[in-house]
Amino acid sequence: MISEKVSEMIMDKREEESRVSNMIFFNVEEVKGGNSKESDAILIGEVLDSLNIELERSQLANITRLGRVTENGSKIRPIRVRIENRGKRGEILRNAFKLKGLGKLSKVGIGIAEIIRVQNKSER
Repeated sequence: MISEKVSEMIMDKREEESRVSNMIFFNVEEVKGGNSKESDAILIGEVLDSLNIELERSQLANITRLGRVTENGSKIRPIRVRIENRGKRGEILRNAFKLKGLGKLSKVGIGIAEIIRVQNKSER
């Protein structure tokens, strides 16, 4: 019984630590058709290049659009990107203000995504 709770707490802690690496990019235009993961990776690369941040493609992991695709494409879904390098995450956040006034990237917002695990109702 106690060992189960300890192992569950350890798993929860590992899950929290993995979520710290998540960053959310808002208002990055979606490309119609084609491979969206590939085009999203290119768009994230453009954002990082405009911030003068050198980050190899291999350091960007798990690039995913969040939410449902709307039929008319009126809502731009945010992009979740896992960036393992803590220093680079901080550098991205410190330089995010530089996106203002850069044409199509001027409305892009960047944030940290520490998603909180929802417990089952029976656990509450």
